[in-house]
Amino acid sequence: MCAFGLSLMVLCSSPRCRSTNRQSNDGLGPNQSLPSELAQGLLMSSVVVVALGCKAAPRQPVEVGVPLTSATAAPGTSAGLGSASKPLASAAISTPPASRAHCLRPPYFLEPADTPVVGGFQLLRCTTEDRAVVLVRNTRQDKNLPSLPRVADHLDKLVPRDPPGRIPVRVGPCCDKPGSPECVRLDLTLCTMTMEQVATLFARALSELSLESQNIGLRVHLHGMTGPRCSTTDASCGPIARFSGPEDVRLGNFALPYDPTAPRRVADSEPTGGACQYDGECVEGCVAWYRTGVPVVTSHEQRFSNDEYCGCIEGQCRAFTSARRSVVLDATLYTTKQGQRQALDALPLLYGFADPNQAAKPRQERLQRQLTRCYLGHETELPRAFDVAFTIPAQGGNTRLELDAKSPAERCVSEVLKGLTLPAPPSHKLMSVTGQFSLRLAEPP
Repeated sequence: MCAFGLSLMVLCSSPRCRSTNRQSNDGLGPNQSLPSELAQGLLMSSVVVVALGCKAAPRQPVEVGVPLTSATAAPGTSAGLGSASKPLASAAISTPPASRAHCLRPPYFLEPADTPVVGGFQLLRCTTEDRAVVLVRNTRQDKNLPSLPRVADHLDKLVPRDPPGRIPVRVGPCCDKPGSPECVRLDLTLCTMTMEQVATLFARALSELSLESQNIGLRVHLHGMTGPRCSTTDASCGPIARFSGPEDVRLGNFALPYDPTAPRRVADSEPTGGACQYDGECVEGCVAWYRTGVPVVTSHEQRFSNDEYCGCIEGQCRAFTSARRSVVLDATLYTTKQGQRQALDALPLLYGFADPNQAAKPRQERLQRQLTRCYLGHETELPRAFDVAFTIPAQGGNTRLELDAKSPAERCVSEVLKGLTLPAPPSHKLMSVTGQFSLRLAEPP
């Protein structure tokens, strides 16, 4: 019987659990050979684990201890307040880990030249993948085993749920290449389990299912960043936009470049992204880089504000909006009725405020963002006024308005206004409009 220790390192100490076939450097017996389809796909980057031949352990929940390192321990948060991108020098903030690169080496992974045996299993790499390892008892792997889904489901119950909602254990190719045999596939976050712990859990799953005699492989793929996305010495290392695309300027779907001079306004209610010291430690998902890992399966696509960013605020990775100045369009417009010139209320004319079905507020905000984009870097050209003349179709529609544009910013504005679609006139008759459009910079509310 194999006794599995449930402390920080889970080991199988019985001699029956050790490999007995080590006559050659790769762990194969003298009469065994590596099939061509596996030999070409496996070098040293995927891990296949096979049953160890141990008797079934008592059926009880497993608790695999995770070695507590600077990479796995989440730094404490700061109570001190700092500037938009960095905490105050006096703020007491726990230092985030400098790197998780050590988690791509033993005991968590393999050295580039290693072909080790761990817990009785050979560890082999896939040639085209850097972070995938296959654990196998021997290289004559059984193919098309109907028991693979059962093993995957059982192992999924044994592996700690980190994070909740992570990709489940499943069945798929041992290596992501055509012709690769099928394995049980396990995704892990960096630094959470050693290869010895993985081998022990997989051996237990096979034993509890009485499948020790089948040469089933386990592919293990490691996820997560090993360090910040940029360094403090990089002048361009600022926050990242959370815009989720696809980009379409005509519809206002784009992210404005971050303005380092604009104040930051926190967009999330609670700081949950993790401790940081500068923007480069905050990454996609608005979490600290050392909290990245196995992707989480969601049932819907999450969308973010076009002008929402993620950076380090008060020692925490947090979402924020930028309180930047924006370009505002003012309009003085007239039409002629029965030979008389009459002033028009520009807001309903341009955005359809009288009709809620016209989605007036989003239309106004979209135009404002488009105009702000036109004048990025050209703010000194404002204010600016243009004489305009256009017609509105009876059913509403595109004005095809073009301005007498001279500068790049003005040509951009002309393109925006040319595509401006106006609601139908109140009279539902063709309306001719003249007047003036004025553009100005407005301070944030």
